[in-house]
This record gives sequence, C-alpha cells and structure tokens, in this order.
Amino acid sequence: MKILSGLGNPGRSYENDRHNVGYWLIDALIEAHGLTAKEKPNYYVYIWQHDYGKTYLLKSKQYMNDSGLALRQLMQFYKIPVEDVWVAYDDMDFYPGCSRVKKQGGAGGHNGIKSIISHVGPSFNRLRVGVGRPKDAAEVKQYVLASPSRDDREKIEENIDFVLKHINLLLQGKYASFTEILHSTYKAT
Repeated sequence: MKILSGLGNPGRSYENDRHNVGYWLIDALIEAHGLTAKEKPNYYVYIWQHDYGKTYLLKSKQYMNDSGLALRQLMQFYKIPVEDVWVAYDDMDFYPGCSRVKKQGGAGGHNGIKSIISHVGPSFNRLRVGVGRPKDAAEVKQYVLASPSRDDREKIEENIDFVLKHINLLLQGKYASFTEILHSTYKAT
C-alpha cells in the first residue's frame, strides 16, 4: 500500500455525508499519526512514515465525479504503480459497519470509482466501506448525500477503527491475511 486515497466531496456541507466515508478513514489515520497536509493544486497529500516504508494518504480537492484526476497526478509524481494503490469509499452493497476488500473490478455505479477507472484503469485495490442502501432506488442520490443515523455512524466508525487496527497487514503486503480477518469478523449479510 503505497497510496491510500479516500473518496469524498470537499467542503463542510458534505463532511458528514455517507459519500464521505473514504475521507473519514483518511481523517482517522491523519489524527492517529499526527500527520500534516502538503497542499497541491488538486489535492492534499499526507506522507505517513511507518515501520514498513511510506504511504501517501490522498484527499482530492475535486468533487466525487472527478476523483481520478488527483490520484493520477499523485501516482505520476511519485511513480507508483496502480497495483500499489488502494481506494477507500462508501459502498451501498454492505450494511453500515461492514467493509470488504477487492482487487480490480468495475465501478458498480459509483461515480468516484468511475472517475478513477477513467484516469488510472481498473487494477487498483478497493476498500469498500458499507453504508447500507435506501429502500427506494430513486432515493440513492439523496441517501449518499445525507448523514447516517447516529447508530449507523457509530457502526461505520467502529468498522473504520477495526480496519486501522489491522492496516499494518496491508502495509506489509499481506492482502490475504487482512482479507481473512476483515471478512470473517464482519459477515456481508
């Protein structure tokens, strides 16, 4: 894991939305390790020195639909291959408090992931943080651009804490071990 990009929309009006859980994860790492931002024209990058090397934490200044531009720029600047890139984002396929990892794949209707695929291709790693799904498919946009209930927020934050507790496995390249711990602790249904 050389780059970990959290997806979200910039600005205070979006910070508590379900769509910003990728930012929440990055913010939790920033706080836990006392990291400071280096500001670039399209993004903020936080350089995390750890026992296994260096990881660049990325928060784009662009809106969700343009998330891929900042990631491509950071990858090009540090010459990091797509296989060493992780993207954390909200996923309605999983309930709040459940996350899943996945190598490669499609966008699954997620506009931020569509943007990343268009800029860097589909071969990046995904950390899909569950936010649940509205009952009516017509309410999807309002749902992701709204705050979760207090109970759901607590579940999501507990799950993020769990991910961070075991993130050293990803820093070491132990994808299978991380996946086993995450998927066995949090059942998908």
